[in-house]
Amino acid sequence: MGSSTEIKKSICMGCHIHCRVEGHVVNGRLVKIEEDKAFPKAEAIRPIVRACPRARAFPDYVYHPNRLNFPLKRIGDRGDGKWREISWEETLDEIAAKLSDIKRKYGAEAIATSVGTARTHDEYRMRFLNLLGSPNNFGQGQVCYGPGSVISRAIYGWPDFYPAIGRSTKCVLILGANPEQAARGLWHALLSAQKEGAKLIVVDPRYTSTAQRADIWLQLRPGTDCALYLCMINVIIKEELYDKAFVNNWCYGFDKLAERVKDYDLDKVAKITWVPAQKIKEAAEMYAKTKPGVIVHTMGLEHLGANSIEAMHARYILTAITGNIDVRGGEEMRGHHPLLVPQYDIELNEKLSPEQRAKQLGSDKFRLLSKNGEALISQYAKSKMGTTHTTFAHAPTVFRAMLTGKPYPVRVLITAASNPLVIQPNTKLVYKAIKNLDLHVVQDFWMTPTAEIADYVLPAATWLERSSIFNYDDSVNFIYAGEPMIPSRVEGKYERRTDYDLWRGLGIRLGQEEFWPWETLVTKKGGHFNPAQGREKI
Repeated sequence: MGSSTEIKKSICMGCHIHCRVEGHVVNGRLVKIEEDKAFPKAEAIRPIVRACPRARAFPDYVYHPNRLNFPLKRIGDRGDGKWREISWEETLDEIAAKLSDIKRKYGAEAIATSVGTARTHDEYRMRFLNLLGSPNNFGQGQVCYGPGSVISRAIYGWPDFYPAIGRSTKCVLILGANPEQAARGLWHALLSAQKEGAKLIVVDPRYTSTAQRADIWLQLRPGTDCALYLCMINVIIKEELYDKAFVNNWCYGFDKLAERVKDYDLDKVAKITWVPAQKIKEAAEMYAKTKPGVIVHTMGLEHLGANSIEAMHARYILTAITGNIDVRGGEEMRGHHPLLVPQYDIELNEKLSPEQRAKQLGSDKFRLLSKNGEALISQYAKSKMGTTHTTFAHAPTVFRAMLTGKPYPVRVLITAASNPLVIQPNTKLVYKAIKNLDLHVVQDFWMTPTAEIADYVLPAATWLERSSIFNYDDSVNFIYAGEPMIPSRVEGKYERRTDYDLWRGLGIRLGQEEFWPWETLVTKKGGHFNPAQGREKI
């Protein structure tokens, strides 16, 4: 009997580059992953995919014997490792009944969720929570794209995730990132730009492989980024290198900014950052004079810690005063696809009452990434740009509420695409908090440490086993779409489902049925997207 080979196309979710790939499926089994040769950017992604160890490993990954295959219910004490298999329907029925009971006793705010970073369709989780009445979703956004997304919306009105380096780009300023090692798509774009004569400035304490290619390397003292960027702003304003027309037409508070940055002169900041004053001056002049320019930070600034927001604020001010916003070769504001329902609309944020919004844990102290911050920004951003950002409860406050019941009890945690026992600080506190819950549900590919102390563990479908539509959280004007390469369910062997199945299944059981028709969650204005086609652009 001869073999049958199919080529399936999808979006790789192995990292945030999200390469367009094709899977070779022989007799129903995935055997290898390659770049999508028909994709418009096939030449750009070919070297990335072919050199990617994750791409090569995905067939082993998806068929790994330790994958979770069926829903599991705890039968011993939490953490004893004793489980029994049950059906998805039974599992969802039992979880929904417990959620209903908890909501009745403590209010919807007693139900929290923990999530990862752009590995699932987060808008469906938020839709479920908003309809339920809980404001308490948290995750790792504060050390991922959260700060950059929120600050860019506050400064620009639009999210700036991954500025595109193109042939028109004349200067690239990289902040605390090493794309040669960590972002190969960005790296190849940078190499192409340098061949066209683009200048490169790298800010990094380490002499990375990217810094080795720099025209100027600023080896700053770790944690002093904000002072450095304020000084660069000062130099640009003092030497009148800023874009006067753009500042006059579009920038608010420029006079106050100019006064504020006077405190950050070259000699003072050289002492703070350990970077020679002349080098700071040269970098500021090069970035301001060599236009259009792009600033890239990936997640370097997000990982700064206590002053990441301030450093991010200064970073976006640099782009603004030099007029590098929404110009070809600069940091383009592309707008979301007009045929796709925006993520914010799918979330149904208006369904969460003001009273429940006010209960979001940590929003009184950590306002920017909270629903309070979102409300302030969205009154401007959404009316002009049509989108705004997803918010987070403050994770440490949520875990303390699980333990102490203050300011109110949190009795349920649903963990999807996340592993808080490993990724959240203060592991002992997180462990005690989860053990103290009335209900803990985990959906994942594997029996993680967090899953080991759950009451129910649900098997998740990987990106290889599900359909996908992705557009970088509404920040770009194109859509990546992907089809399942292999089935997520094979009778008697495995029964894996998507996070959409989880949230929709629970929502319907809790009386949200009218809000979960699939057709209205994908397109509008008569748009239709074929996952096999891969990309549609307006």
